[in-house]
Amino acid sequence: MSSRPLTDIEKSLLRKGLNFAIAPTLVPTLEIITAVESISSLIDQIEAEEFRWKIREQLDRQPVPTSNISNEERRALNGLRRDNTIKISPADKGNATVVMDTDLYE
Repeated sequence: MSSRPLTDIEKSLLRKGLNFAIAPTLVPTLEIITAVESISSLIDQIEAEEFRWKIREQLDRQPVPTSNISNEERRALNGLRRDNTIKISPADKGNATVVMDTDLYE
């Protein structure tokens, strides 16, 4: 329903569905440490230190997440996000994705 032609990679990406979860490129270490520190202030200091140490061990052992999309798909996704001329939404019925011109959508 869009006047913008989609590339094969963009179509492939949209076929995965709107519920498809893209693997993160990094483990959110800073957010985890911040959450641990806020919790640590609520418990005994010795237990908090042990808790921090266990979390640190787990973070050190975490491998870099493996990407579940290709670099081309990642570039296509970023291009679709930045394109203000189209709206992407789920269809009213079925498990489909609709791409519409923004003017028509509004």
